[in-house]
Amino acid sequence: MADLLNGRKQSLRGGGFRRFSAVANGGDKLGEISTCGHVEGTAVPDDDNDVLWRKRDGLVKLWIYGTLAPPLFKSSFKTGGTARDVWLRIENQFRNNKESRAIQLDNDLRTKEIGNQTVREFSQELKSIADLLENVDAPVSDKTLVMYMLNGLNEKFDHIINVIKHQKPYPTFEEARNMLELEETRLKKSTKVTASHKTMPLPLRRL
Repeated sequence: MADLLNGRKQSLRGGGFRRFSAVANGGDKLGEISTCGHVEGTAVPDDDNDVLWRKRDGLVKLWIYGTLAPPLFKSSFKTGGTARDVWLRIENQFRNNKESRAIQLDNDLRTKEIGNQTVREFSQELKSIADLLENVDAPVSDKTLVMYMLNGLNEKFDHIINVIKHQKPYPTFEEARNMLELEETRLKKSTKVTASHKTMPLPLRRL
């Protein structure tokens, strides 16, 4: 039994529940035992005295527990029950964690501000958060992402923000970012010109 589990062991730390679910529900086998039926609840005992089914279900439970990282094992382990019971506890934990993670990421996206970042740095952070939201099944539309980007800019971008908002058709995230980068470059040049004028020496007056 130990050899069997060692050969099947995989951690949920890196791949997450989606990969784990795909393995288990894809009919993966422990020797000659299909995990799919026990996980989905379709493999049922013939009667209350079905010893073979209980042994097989026990192996599947051990396999499931053997794939878990220690924190998840501690929170999901209970004596008794079937492999299906174990699976549902793990599934509920991942679902709850996913929902809370989505709420947190959505809040981060809504409240993100550019601060001292460049437009490219700011937009990359927004895109990274949006990608994380998609990973937890809470995708953000391209138009919504543009709106969050505009809302996070400071007042020096007011003119180009107004231009972008009235574009028809509404620009994509990439298009809006390019427009903002051009405005950022223009503002930098304007600042340099203004600064150079201020440092120019005043002409001498004739007495």
